[in-house]
Formats: sequence, structure tokens, C-alpha cells
Amino acid sequence: MLFCRKSLIPIIVAGVVLSIGVGLSVAYWSAPIEPTKTEDSDANPNGNNSGTNVTNGTDVGISDGELKKDSCEPDNTSDQFEDTSGTIINTDKNTIGNLIGVEKHAAVKVQTLKDPKEKVSFRFTAKYSGDIQSLAINLLQASSNQTGFQVGLQQDDGSGKPNGEWIAKPEMGNSLRDSNGFVTIVLDEPARLEKDKVYHLIIETTELATNADSQLRIKSFGIYAPYQPFNDENPVVPWSDKMMNVLYFDGAGWKERNNWPVFVGRYADGRTIGQPYSLLAQWVTYGDRMFGQELIPSSNFVVDQIGFSVAARGMPADRLCYEVRDSNNDVLAQGMFAERDELATIPAFLQVKLEHPVTLEEGKLYRFVLFSPETKIEEPYHVYGFEYSYDKNIGYGGVQNSLTASFDSGVEWLRWEDADSVFTLSGPQTGN
Repeated sequence: MLFCRKSLIPIIVAGVVLSIGVGLSVAYWSAPIEPTKTEDSDANPNGNNSGTNVTNGTDVGISDGELKKDSCEPDNTSDQFEDTSGTIINTDKNTIGNLIGVEKHAAVKVQTLKDPKEKVSFRFTAKYSGDIQSLAINLLQASSNQTGFQVGLQQDDGSGKPNGEWIAKPEMGNSLRDSNGFVTIVLDEPARLEKDKVYHLIIETTELATNADSQLRIKSFGIYAPYQPFNDENPVVPWSDKMMNVLYFDGAGWKERNNWPVFVGRYADGRTIGQPYSLLAQWVTYGDRMFGQELIPSSNFVVDQIGFSVAARGMPADRLCYEVRDSNNDVLAQGMFAERDELATIPAFLQVKLEHPVTLEEGKLYRFVLFSPETKIEEPYHVYGFEYSYDKNIGYGGVQNSLTASFDSGVEWLRWEDADSVFTLSGPQTGN
């Protein structure tokens, strides 16, 4: 029988990032000190990772009388299931969380423009009424490339396609991107949007590409996810936009790509809309490493079920366990999240019932984390999340909520402020 026990000997391994394909990184960090900033093969950083926000010092641990870490073996395996539909919210559940990426693997998809007759549209629904002052997109270009293009906004024609008429004047730019891959175009004349109306962010080049380097390569993800997690009036509730998609115009007609665009539109009052995450990352979980989500709920919330996107490489030596901790670092709930033979290299979104419901109080900090003490680095678990390098203030709940990490079995915690786990917290409708 396998138990989830605390490892007595810390495993120290030099930090390394393994890039898989384009824009997919595996985060290996070995100590609760300042991790160095790393980049993937396309110069997309695997987060800021400054390591400056460490909480709960070495004197803080599991309090007397709380659950001990002898095993993660509650009788809840029959409540565990995989959800691949991308729709996690049930009629009998109240669910919050970062639901991005639960539908399928988020491989990078590149939309390439070679000719001015070709266009790309990022279709979205306006979350607010107001004036858009800037638009940002993410490119996969050589740093010296300066291909000319223009960006602007158009309304939907009612059938899911752009109506061909610009809202204000489109602005010119070039593909000399920043270190994170983003290019920001400031509009000389603000574009007015109306809440709940569908719009298109149109991208088109201004000259024929003469070679591969002069083609415009626009980044998107190979998933269709209807949720965009932004901080706003209710930062724990994801924004559902089932119209968001990538469209391509080949000179004859528009076609949906069923991809997930990477873009940000900024209103005059500072609010934002779009999808700011630019990198899917796997946090490698083994030994003393614990990864999950830290959040401060905006209202009281009862949790009886948690979900994460997870995978395994090889056959880990131990089960994957979960814990719920409060701001005092006390363990409120713990148990088994997955058996070692339940997971494969392809990520799966799993949900599991807690041994007993946990009440989250408004304005207080909580951590929901996964770990596997006896597992080794050679065959570890992966906990998935998204990093957003455009502006760390506009991810899931802004800087109030973030991916959390511990490299010493939960003694100290690191806030990964430019990232969020793919996770859900669910409870009864009457619990909120």
C-alpha cells in the first residue's frame, strides 16, 4: 500500500526548464529561494518568478490537533472523475476557479499572414461598455523582424464574422515585440465598445512577405475555452465568453479556427478584456514540492470538491495528495487526489470530493495544493497552470490570487504572481 508521507530528506536538483514544442514549458525549481527567470525556445519567459513574496516562516507548520500527514487515504476514490467537456459548472454546484484549459491540451497554434489579403480575427464579447485605448497581441517572431501590420476593431455582422467596417481608425505597428512576445498598439482614436456585443480584433499585414522571416506569426492556443479569468468587481468568478475564437480570412471567406486567442484590450479607465496568458506550464511535483492555488475569496464560500489539471511522467513512487491550508498554515483538509496509475503524460482534469466541506471566509487567504512526498524527480507528477506575461495584474483575480509553491513541504510558501493554476473549487449552491 502506498502512503503520502513527508520526505525527511529534501531533494535538491538544479533548476532547468524543458521546452516541449513552441511555448510549452516544464518548470523545475529546486529551492524556496529566488528562482532565476528562464525562457523557452521562442523567448517567452516562464514567468517573472521573482521569489520576493515568501510567507509563513520556518516556525509555522501543522498546528497541534490538526490533521497529520501519515497518509492520504480517505475513502473518496469513488467520487473522483475526469471531466473533458470543458464545462465544469453544474446546476447543483457553485463553482469558482480558473477553468481555462480543462477541455484539452493547450498546444501553441500559429496564425501566419503572408499576404495583405489575408487577415486574422480574435472574436470576443465586450465585458464592459467603454473606450478601448490599446490592443496587445502576442507574436512568434525573430527579435529583429519588423514586419508592418495594422490592428483595429470591427463589429460582428450577426453571423460570427466581422462586418468589414472599422470602429475608429486602425493603427499601424511593427512586429518588434517585447521580451515576452507582446506587441502593444496604442489607438490614436479610442474605439467605443458596448457591453455584451460581439467584436473582432482584426490583424492584417501591410506588405507582401518576401521570405519566411517577413511573415507575421501570431500566437494562439489550440483549445477552445469559453472562460477568461480577469480581476473585476467579482474576482473569483470567471468571465464566460462562448463567442471568443480565432478566425482566418484567406482572401475569399472567414473560417473559424476553434483556437484560443492571446490578446489584451485596455479601456481608458484601466480595465481590461481578452486573454492575457501567454504560456502553458507544468509545475513538476515530487518530494518536498507542493503546488496549487492561493486565493482570497471575495465572499464566503463552502468547498466540498476541488479540481486540478494534472499528469504523470512514468510511474511515480507515491500517490498524488491534496491539502487545504489557511493563512496560519494550518491544514483544514487533506486526502488522496489520484492514484499513481490513474494519470498519463497527457493532462487530465480531475475533481475529487473533500473528506469534509471547508468554509472559506471572505477576505482570508487559503491554499489548495497537491504533493507526493515519496515521488522522485525521475518520474514525477505535473500540475498545470498558465502564466501571463503581459501584465500580472490581470490574471485570475489579479495579484490577489496566484499559483502557490512550497519547496520544503509547506513550511514556507512562494507566490507565483504571474501565474495561476488550472483549478476549480465547488460547493453546494446554498453555501455561497
